[in-house]
Amino acid sequence: PNDTPRLGNRREVDFFLRYPHPVIMLEDPQLWQTSRVRRINYSDHHRDSVLNNVSAEQVKNFYIACKLWDKMLNAPENVIWNKSEAGDILCFDNRRVLHGRSGFELHHGDTRKLVGTYLRWDEIRSMARMKAAILFPEQLL
Repeated sequence: PNDTPRLGNRREVDFFLRYPHPVIMLEDPQLWQTSRVRRINYSDHHRDSVLNNVSAEQVKNFYIACKLWDKMLNAPENVIWNKSEAGDILCFDNRRVLHGRSGFELHHGDTRKLVGTYLRWDEIRSMARMKAAILFPEQLL
């Protein structure tokens, strides 16, 4: 499992999160050969370097798997590149789309600002239901 600590500050509250989880989460782990993937928890930059209670052989196999996984992720047929322009908005489900960004260079006078936010699906669905209730009150169940 990936045991990634996260340190930070949000809304004036310090936090130090630690949650062990597998890199690939399946809908039905008991049927791993045929189960659909539920979620991917992968970030090479945030992966903890401490593999607790794991044998040397398992560590070796883990890094062999990491190398294969990285090779598959970065294969040209699996990568979509998009160069953002000023004012572009990119929205995606953080738990369904593996994503990243490459390096960039700022030239004299250039600036770059990335603004990110997280929305919870239950909040989005709730807002959609509220709008639907206002627009189509006769169709409420």
